[in-house]
Amino acid sequence: MRDELEVHREWLGLLQPVGVVVSPTALASLGFVPERGVVDLQRRLNEVRAPGPPREYVPDLVRLLVHVLDWKEGDLRGSNRREPVPDDLSVVLPNYGETLRPTWSIHDPMEPSRALLLVREVARG
Repeated sequence: MRDELEVHREWLGLLQPVGVVVSPTALASLGFVPERGVVDLQRRLNEVRAPGPPREYVPDLVRLLVHVLDWKEGDLRGSNRREPVPDDLSVVLPNYGETLRPTWSIHDPMEPSRALLLVREVARG
C-alpha cells in the first residue's frame, strides 16, 4: 500500500490540482493505479512548459514534439531546420490578400515528400 501511495502522491503533485482534490489514500483504497507512463509524460510536459505562473503555454514547439512526444527531429521541416517547409505547402488566398504558410511541416518517415501535419507557430498573445 505504501508504494501505491507514493505513486499517487507523485502524479497528483505533477497535476497541481485546483478545486476538488482527491487524496492518495482515497485513490489507493479504491484500487486506482495510475499508469506509470502517464506520470513520466506529465513530468516531461512540465519540463517544457513556460517557467513560473501562468504555465499554460509551451515556448519551444520543437522541444515539445521531440522531448515529450518522442518525435524524431529529422521528421520536422521548417524554421531553423536544414530542410525548409516546401513552398507547395503554402496556400494563397487572393480574396483576402493572404498566404497561409506553415512554420513547420511534419513528414511521413516512410514517404518523406508527404506532409502529415502543418503547423503555424505564432507569438504568444
